[in-house]
Amino acid sequence: MPKFILTHSEMSKIRDDFYENKSLLTDVEIINLANNVNDVVNLPFLSEKKEFSIIIKVIHWIDNLLYRLLPNEYYDLLRDLKNGISEDEANLIIKRLVPVINNNINIPFISEEKEGTLITLILSIIISAMIKGCHLSE
Repeated sequence: MPKFILTHSEMSKIRDDFYENKSLLTDVEIINLANNVNDVVNLPFLSEKKEFSIIIKVIHWIDNLLYRLLPNEYYDLLRDLKNGISEDEANLIIKRLVPVINNNINIPFISEEKEGTLITLILSIIISAMIKGCHLSE
């Protein structure tokens, strides 16, 4: 296995990237994802427009968590058609991430079951986009 030597600048870039708290998904990707999720999920007591707004907020929340939980080298695979993970690896990541994300997100006006379904659906779409040859828009 090769040994790597990093310059101070390269090491600083990795460190800064690790501590940066931001999102990866664009507004267009979030809106498209929210539309797909909104077709499947129904939140009680709300109009469709308010439900859509909440789904967008949950997607932002998940996106921020994924940016912190997944190394960018993995999360960047969302937009890389040539490289990526296998379907089995995607399923394993989803299986591992759902409880972690669910522990960080609490939506008090829906049941834990519905919350888990919402999180699983959003994560499944995002992580599946990391499969080699896939893209988030598909």
